[in-house]
Amino acid sequence: MSHCGPFQREQFCDSVTRPSLLSPAPSFARRRACAGTGGTLDSRSARTAHSPTTPQPSPAARRAQRPPPAPLTREAENAPEAAGSGEPTGTRTGGGRAPLPAAPGTARSSCSEAPGCPESCRQGLSGIAGGAPRLGPACCCGKSMSASCPPLIRHFSSVTGAPAAFSVSGAGIPSICCPVIKNMVLQSLKNCLWLSCVLRTPKACFWSTASGGLIIQSVSNDVYQNLAVEDWIHDHMDLEKQHVLFLWRNSPAVVIGRHQNPWQECNLRLLRQKNIKLARRRSGGGTVYHDLGNINLTFFTTRKKYERMENLKLIVKALKALRPQLDVHVTDRYDILLDRQYKISGTAAKLGRTSAYHHCTLLCNADKFVLSSVLRSPYKGLKSNATPSVPASVKNLFEEDPSLTSEILLDAIAKEYAVQHQMDHHITLINPADETLLPGISNKAKELQTWEWVYGKTPKFSVSTCLNMAYKDSVVDVKVNMDVKHGRIEVCNIDLPEQWLPPRLYSELVKGLIGSKFCPNETTTLVTTLLRVCPQDDELHSRWNLLCENMIRLM
Repeated sequence: MSHCGPFQREQFCDSVTRPSLLSPAPSFARRRACAGTGGTLDSRSARTAHSPTTPQPSPAARRAQRPPPAPLTREAENAPEAAGSGEPTGTRTGGGRAPLPAAPGTARSSCSEAPGCPESCRQGLSGIAGGAPRLGPACCCGKSMSASCPPLIRHFSSVTGAPAAFSVSGAGIPSICCPVIKNMVLQSLKNCLWLSCVLRTPKACFWSTASGGLIIQSVSNDVYQNLAVEDWIHDHMDLEKQHVLFLWRNSPAVVIGRHQNPWQECNLRLLRQKNIKLARRRSGGGTVYHDLGNINLTFFTTRKKYERMENLKLIVKALKALRPQLDVHVTDRYDILLDRQYKISGTAAKLGRTSAYHHCTLLCNADKFVLSSVLRSPYKGLKSNATPSVPASVKNLFEEDPSLTSEILLDAIAKEYAVQHQMDHHITLINPADETLLPGISNKAKELQTWEWVYGKTPKFSVSTCLNMAYKDSVVDVKVNMDVKHGRIEVCNIDLPEQWLPPRLYSELVKGLIGSKFCPNETTTLVTTLLRVCPQDDELHSRWNLLCENMIRLM
């Protein structure tokens, strides 16, 4: 797959002010020339630079003081000059360093051709005495460098091929006093600093400067973080200027629709046992199971341009382009079916005032056994007006073609999206936990994890059931009726056999349940507290525990 970092170079070309990046370079050169510490300037040059009253020798005098240049190798002596470059091919003996490359659009010339060029320049070209460390480990530019080099110089060395001796600290800049080399260094620094600025542009600019289309993929497998990205893009991005395709995958999780009842849609006890997360998204639709064998795609547009059927056709077209033999098509219910009967994709959407998004799943290699187990509710007697899910037979794409992979599918869909929207095929990786890229994202993720959101947003429902409790050699029937609003018990009636519990203990139980969360943890805490005030009677404790265990199973 073709990836790029969170900042695409072409997106920031216009935002970089190149002249301002170059302005420090000449002053830096002057500071190094005047510092007289480190570097390769000899003592005469250092004293001359320090003392404004000392007359500087004429160019002729300086040339007369220079030792003869280092000899060229035999190959270099016999080689013709490179066409249009003005610089001999081959290398000089002694240093083993390649000469600096010419700045873009600038012809190079030999250092000896420049008037007044000091000996240090020729040494810089022929190889600095003592030698700088050879370039070593790879850096973000894809080149190699010494791990000890400062980041800027590592960029400079990797981009220009210049030896690391041309550094900001320690080694001097022997060629900086040569006009030709100075221009070459400045031009290279210009390119280097510009590239560094592109790669390091503040991430907040990523969303504001990008235009047209954008394809992003999350590096996180956390369902709450990825759902938070959807909320952030919907709330903060100007979708009039750009449309977005968001690709993401999650570790095992069950995701219910905005207006659904989790007790009605899934087996909460099994989720707790298997440590599978439960999330409520902000869009409508039914309940889905996610794991790493499932791909999620979110299409962001303005509300005016929202068209879920076109998005699903795009996915189908990408699948058929990848594997023409696949029998996939879109239904009127906005599902994608495989072989005319197996559902491989479900759809949901959120329509805001000006923005909208449509997201869907794509079953690639999901655990179908876990899927069918956790999406089967064991709770009886629930009455609710919440949106119900529609069961369907499912099948994985990889069952049809084992040669497929999730990365192949993601790349194919991204490529088709790029073609249809006439944009570059780049997938930009983002970290949903990065506050500099997505300010406020952590608060959105935290909100999606709260009990008040996951369970408290459940539409009002009632539970009316009969608990058939096996006690000793008989079965005891206990009728339970509860109304639950915002996830909390609003009304509670428990019809117990006479003398099953002392009236005071029964009253305390019902009183404690009203207003509490309809969840096992809170009920268990209540039961444990009441048990401490029970009379010390083994049979009473046995009845109490049996009743409470069955009550907790309702939750």
